[in-house]
Amino acid sequence: MNSGESEGLPIDYNNIYPELNGYLIRPLLVNPPMCNLKELGDGTYTLYDIEMMHQIIEIRSHQNQPPPEPIQQH
Repeated sequence: MNSGESEGLPIDYNNIYPELNGYLIRPLLVNPPMCNLKELGDGTYTLYDIEMMHQIIEIRSHQNQPPPEPIQQH
């Protein structure tokens, strides 16, 4: 098995790029990006701002989920 890719699991980039902090760069990986790498490094955003970005990403991901299937009653 190749790191779970065939099962649809996300790739763990921590082993490939240990210098990257997945929590900090997550706002860069959404489409469109919520910030850029320069802004993360120059103090434009605080950790509170990064946390808010994460909460927005979570809200968006829940909004994009299909509604649950209705329960069939017999």
